[in-house]
Amino acid sequence: MNESEKISVIIPCYNAARYLSQALESLLWQSYSHWECILIDDGSTDQSKEIYDTYASHDNRFQYIYQSNSGPSVARNKGIEIASGAYIQFLDADDIFPKNRFEECVGIFRNNPNCDVVYTEYMTYNKNSGFSRALPSKFPHDNVFKAMLLDHNRTFIATIHEFLFRKEIMVANKFDESLPIYCEDVECWIRIAESGATFIYLEKILAIYRFAGESLSSQEIKVHSAKLFILEKYLSHPEVKYFRREYDIACSYFKERLVIAYFMQKEFKVGWKKLIEQWGNSKMTGKLKMLGWFILMTIMKKETFALLRANIILFTPLRWGGWKQFSVWSPTNDIVELLEST
Repeated sequence: MNESEKISVIIPCYNAARYLSQALESLLWQSYSHWECILIDDGSTDQSKEIYDTYASHDNRFQYIYQSNSGPSVARNKGIEIASGAYIQFLDADDIFPKNRFEECVGIFRNNPNCDVVYTEYMTYNKNSGFSRALPSKFPHDNVFKAMLLDHNRTFIATIHEFLFRKEIMVANKFDESLPIYCEDVECWIRIAESGATFIYLEKILAIYRFAGESLSSQEIKVHSAKLFILEKYLSHPEVKYFRREYDIACSYFKERLVIAYFMQKEFKVGWKKLIEQWGNSKMTGKLKMLGWFILMTIMKKETFALLRANIILFTPLRWGGWKQFSVWSPTNDIVELLEST
């Protein structure tokens, strides 16, 4: 096996015992075997170490590193420093890869020597609703810097595990450990794009992201707050002046989405404050959306509405707003069985 094609898989892990073995099994079943797995235990207090030690005792490709709780950015940066592979692959401890991911991505690098990053399609997995995605992964245009800054979470979604990087590009663009949660990954991709890196898209579903833990609306508050933080950070960037109108549109979009997310969480006081701040900058459609969500959430439980919306989208041809590109997926039985194992 060519040492120049080794993949270093970096898993930041904090109390991930419930699903960790599934993530690790999805490495063992890869058709491409030339990889190492570096698990950075970020101060776990559950059985994560014991589970990982079981794998490491049978396969020397698994390496365990412990650090006091410092957050995923610190963990990922430590993994980058330790990695011995030519490629860097990030994987969260509750997500998985289909069997052919590594083989397919390395094949793109072999055929494209100037490629710095391969990125693929993904699907989300929810135990109750199955496999689906709201937005595709493919960048909407060739200006990756602009796409990452303005369009991410609007017309496409880039999850951290859908990328395979040349190691050099990650060494030169490590995660900013000072940034708030949900900022650090997209801000890193923006810097990589700004550096002139070449991205190649592979239109295959080769990453599966699990929805687990906190509610989607709670997650959206953090995601949209993070996007607004990044937009503010890049306001004075020299390139922004060439697409300032699009920049302002993106700011309004995420401010409106943040208002809606607060309403969905029944945090009406904060939501109204944000709505009033944004009102003068929103078009009529944006104003109606914010007010509409306020009314819906005052008369309906968010869980009821989420179920109703999911059923409409899953079982009818109706699509609207950010759900126009919604799609479902029927995976192979082995993926279903792995994700449903405990």
